[in-house]
Amino acid sequence: MYAFELPSGIEVELREMTGAEEELLTNQRLVRSGEAINQVLKNCLLRLGEETTVTVNHVLDLLSGDRLALLVYLRQVSLGDSVDLELQCSHQGC
Repeated sequence: MYAFELPSGIEVELREMTGAEEELLTNQRLVRSGEAINQVLKNCLLRLGEETTVTVNHVLDLLSGDRLALLVYLRQVSLGDSVDLELQCSHQGC
């Protein structure tokens, strides 16, 4: 369990993603509709403020900045702090 404070000041507790959440993110129908992200956040939120039984409606009621912060925090607790990235410049002179 990991505790964070969202930009709006709400305290949350998250757990790491499991294979079930990773599978949700591979379902193209759910990804296109946006349901995959909502369900992953709902599944991984152990506490949202004082609420310990988090529903999809609780997730949908969050501010967009809070939802984005949750995704970043979830990525951090599930996969670590660093991201391997390789960039290639499209400019010929690079």
